[in-house]
Amino acid sequence: MTTEDKKLLLKDYGSRIGSNVKLSIENMYGVYGLNLVGDKIITVVHLDSNKLCYIPIEEVKPFLRPLSSMTEEERKEYQYITERWMYDTEYSIADSIDWLNSHHFDYRGLIEKGLALEAPEGMYNEFQRHDL
Repeated sequence: MTTEDKKLLLKDYGSRIGSNVKLSIENMYGVYGLNLVGDKIITVVHLDSNKLCYIPIEEVKPFLRPLSSMTEEERKEYQYITERWMYDTEYSIADSIDWLNSHHFDYRGLIEKGLALEAPEGMYNEFQRHDL
């Protein structure tokens, strides 16, 4: 993993704390949640046992949704949020990024770079597509 990749992941993980993103850990069983982010190590929690683990950033991959999986309803909601920060001073671009994070979208191209895994259909049930 390059230094640029690590910087990109640190930036991405930092913005996803509290978004309930799910993680895969190399050579470890189960699904994990993001807890804290450090320079080289991140703290994760095993979702079934609640056990905390300290893992090198190179061994962690988030499960993210490609932007192409956005439903029509989500597109409309995102467009509404994006337009609000452009015209309403109570909102900012951060609201758009927060929305993307809360819906677990890969807006940095991490899946294509091999730094994230595509979330299986239904992993984030509250955002599962019902039109399939």
